[in-house]
Amino acid sequence: MGRKILKKFPSLLEAEAAINFLESFGIKSAHIDNKNISSIMPHASSAFGGFIVSVDSLDHGQALAYLKEANEQQIAPELVGEITEQTTLHSRTMKRATYGAVLGFFLLPMIANIFSTIIYVSVYKKDHQVFWSHPYLITIGAFFNILSFIIYPAILLLNYL
Repeated sequence: MGRKILKKFPSLLEAEAAINFLESFGIKSAHIDNKNISSIMPHASSAFGGFIVSVDSLDHGQALAYLKEANEQQIAPELVGEITEQTTLHSRTMKRATYGAVLGFFLLPMIANIFSTIIYVSVYKKDHQVFWSHPYLITIGAFFNILSFIIYPAILLLNYL
């Protein structure tokens, strides 16, 4: 019997709340796979993908249904988390914005970085939870966007002095 990932949570508290929620419905196989990272490097736990809650493959469908039902009925939505295709779409958009920031710095300075920033802002406006659940993407993207907005104008100015 294998295990399947149910959901990734940005904090240990949310992951443990989801486990308690599932256990209240009789799903005892729920487990936080990377719980130890919070004691080793608590400040970097989100950089490692957050806290992964998994269940036995036999319980996966039922556990997913409980979480979706809880979300639809607004039972502790901040603890259960929203599980939708929209969340996945926003996560992919965050990755695209980060790739744009990095590649833009090297290939199309300023232009791609402006679009990357616009994409970050649009995801932030649509879904704050997804935006903040990817701090490593935000950090990488912000680094290259800021670098592009500072270095390339400085190079242009130095060429004219």
